[in-house]
Formats: sequence, structure tokens, C-alpha cells
Amino acid sequence: FVRGELARLGGDDAVARDEYELARAGAEVDVLLCARLGETLDRLGDVAGADRAIADGLALDGAAEVVHLARGAIAERRGDVETALSAYRAAHEGAPESVAPILAIVRVAESTGARARAQALLETLAEAGPTSVARGALLARLASAEDPAELLDLARALGAREPRLYLVASRRALALGHPRLAARLVS
Repeated sequence: FVRGELARLGGDDAVARDEYELARAGAEVDVLLCARLGETLDRLGDVAGADRAIADGLALDGAAEVVHLARGAIAERRGDVETALSAYRAAHEGAPESVAPILAIVRVAESTGARARAQALLETLAEAGPTSVARGALLARLASAEDPAELLDLARALGAREPRLYLVASRRALALGHPRLAARLVS
């Protein structure tokens, strides 16, 4: 498994697949192995193999965040926005303290134009989740805000608790082409 991880990190999916398959044959299969194998097989174009590996992971633990994150990433690569968002929501439900699913939802929104759908989901998660998830959702919204008024509101909501986040908001304002707002946020 470790050799598979090293190959994956090195960008060699074919070697990663072979190492994951060896790990799968030689030891007790776990959800992380299924998730990694599924993503690797999908990148290599083996759609059926990827789907089998993800199904195996879900059979082992239907609430495993790592499997749902992999399922979401695979759906994203395939252009299936609804399945990706559904998978990321399931990942959040399986690990409500994790911000990885929230950041994945923002990534889908930014890359696919499904901004309104993802924004609604983020708001639902923030309202229903623990404080760290609500903070994560607000941070994700701050990082992807397009409207200067929304950016200012979010900065105030977060900055009151964490003043350094005004700097994050200021950088976003600059990226949006609003230097006056950026200066206002850090003054």
C-alpha cells in the first residue's frame, strides 16, 4: 500500500494501481485502499474497475468519508456534478467535523458553474453542523465570494472571532479587482 501511495504521489498511476492491487490481494482490504484504487483506476480509464473498488469500499463502511470523497472526485472527473455533490454531502455526514467535504463542494461550484446549488448546500451544512463545520463553510464561502458586499459581510462575521481572517478577505477582494475594499478590510 505504501508503495502505491508513493507512486500515486509521484504521478505514476499504472504503478500505483499495481501496488494497490498487490496490497488488496495480500492483506485485509480497508476503505482507504478501496478509495485509492478506485480513483487510480478511474484516472487510468478503467471505469468498471473504479466503480467496483468504490462499491467494495462502501460495502465495508457505507459512511466512510474517504470513500465518498473518492466517489465525488471520480464523479467530478466524469462531469457528473449532482453525483459529486451527493458524494461530498455523504462524506460530510460520515465525518461532520471534517472540512474536506466542504472544500470539495466549493471546488465543484467554482469549476462547474453550479455555484447556486453548492452555495445552498454549504448553507444547509453550516446551519446543521457543529461549530467547526459552520466555520469551515464560512471560510469556504469567503474564499470563493464573488460579490463585494458578501465578502464584506463574511469578513465581518469571521473577523470578529479571528482578526487575521480580514487579511484572507482582503486578498480575495484584490483578486476580484476591488483594491479599496481590500484596504478597508485590513485597516
